[in-house]
Amino acid sequence: MGRTPRSGAAKLETALERAGVEHDVKLYPDAGHSFLNDADNSPPAMRPLLRAILGIGPEPVAADDAWSRIDAFFARHLA
Repeated sequence: MGRTPRSGAAKLETALERAGVEHDVKLYPDAGHSFLNDADNSPPAMRPLLRAILGIGPEPVAADDAWSRIDAFFARHLA
């Protein structure tokens, strides 16, 4: 789904580990661009095409997990 390079998450995690940077990297394989959005904000006529070809659109399950991880990470580092 989508055109996002799936190897990017592993490469990022490796680089952060080598640099000693605390991180939380997770790949959501069914999520593409705009997966964190609450609603599909693309033109209605384009939604099926954008979803099928580019993987663009909300992914509520992945978004819930991602937002909780983002909130936890910021709470640890910005408190």
